[in-house]
Amino acid sequence: MEQNSPAKELENFLNFIDQCVQEYKAAYDNVNEEDRRLQDLVHAMEFAADKSERNRVATKLQQSRKYRRQNKDIVKRNERIVKFFEEQKNRDTLNR
Repeated sequence: MEQNSPAKELENFLNFIDQCVQEYKAAYDNVNEEDRRLQDLVHAMEFAADKSERNRVATKLQQSRKYRRQNKDIVKRNERIVKFFEEQKNRDTLNR
């Protein structure tokens, strides 16, 4: 079994932390965007001219909610790591 050097393992860990932070921020922004989009879709359903148009909007709404859920799951998965390293004392340790 091949072992990586401690420096390589530390580099992998730091890359993992960076990846978690990037995923968290992107997913968090996507969740917020879908929250704003929800109101537009609800208005579009409210003012739909006919059943066909309402069904198209409902499909978009369903897709939006699924996309939001996927991103919210990413936020939840990475939140503890991101919040841990947002604390000053933990960030200082990481920076050393």
